[in-house]
Amino acid sequence: MLIRYCNRVGRWASGHGVAQCGTWKNANRIRGGYLRGRHVCSWAGGQEGGDSVVVLQHSVLERERALKTGRMVKVAHILLQNEGDVGRVMGDIAGIRVGDLSSVFGDLAREYSACPSGKNGGELGWVSVGQMVGEFEDACFRSQPEEVVRCRTEYGDHIIWIQDEKMQGEIKPMSVEELSELLTCERTADGQLELDTVQLIDVREPSEIDIAKLPGFWKVFSLSAFGEWGPNAEYLLDPDKTTIVLCHHGIRSAQVCQFLLKKNFNDLRNVTGGINAYCKIDPSIPEY
Repeated sequence: MLIRYCNRVGRWASGHGVAQCGTWKNANRIRGGYLRGRHVCSWAGGQEGGDSVVVLQHSVLERERALKTGRMVKVAHILLQNEGDVGRVMGDIAGIRVGDLSSVFGDLAREYSACPSGKNGGELGWVSVGQMVGEFEDACFRSQPEEVVRCRTEYGDHIIWIQDEKMQGEIKPMSVEELSELLTCERTADGQLELDTVQLIDVREPSEIDIAKLPGFWKVFSLSAFGEWGPNAEYLLDPDKTTIVLCHHGIRSAQVCQFLLKKNFNDLRNVTGGINAYCKIDPSIPEY
C-alpha cells in the first residue's frame, strides 16, 4: 500500500514509508520526540478515495474545536512499548481493508498491546476532550472515522483506530406544561416527543414519591442511592433515548442530568421547577 506523507512545510513526498524529512522512524521524531508530522494520507492501489485503511500521522491540536462542538470519538488502540513491534503492527494494519479491520485490530491488540484494554481487543469506547493525555487526544481529534493514527506518549507508541464519531448530548430545560402534555396526550404538541419513546426518571426519595407522584412509568433513581445505580447507569437506562429527569424543585435532577451527560446520554430534559411547579398547574398533585 502506497503511503504519501506531507512534510512540515506542506510539500508532498511519496514512497513506502519515506518522507522528505526522513524515514518513518525519523519523521516520528519531529518536535519533542513524538509525532508532529502535518499529515499522512494513503491510497489504495494509488487511487485517492480507496477503501483501504487510511493511516495518518498528525497531532496538530484540535481539542478546542472538539470541546466547543461536543465532538466525541469512539476508539480502540494498541499500546506498544517495544519499538520493534511498531513496524510489525503497522505493516499488518496498512494492507487491511476497512471491512476487515475489526477482527484484525482486535487480534493484534490481544497479542501485542501493553494496555489492559488489549484483553478486550483494545476497545476504549467513547472519548471526549479531557479524558486522555494530550498527544493521544491530538491524534484522535485530528482524525476521522475509519482512520488509523499513530502517536507517542510517555507510555509508549499508540496505534489508534478511530471507529466512529458523534456529538455529545445536551441538557434541555423542560417546562411542566410540556411534561403535562406528554403525560396526558402521550405526545408533545410539536410532535417531537412521544411517551413510548422516552424514559422517565424520578430522582426523589421514596418517601417523597409516596406523598406526590406523577402519572406515567417513572423509574426511581434516588440521588441518595447514587452509589448503587450511578456506576451502572448506562446499562440500567438507554443512553440513546430521550431521558426526562424530575425532582422536587429541579436542583437534584439538574445534578443527575450533568452526571448522565458525562455517561454519554444523548438527549436529557430537566423538568424546570420539578414536581413543586407541576402541582401548580395540576391541583390533583399534592404540594409538599
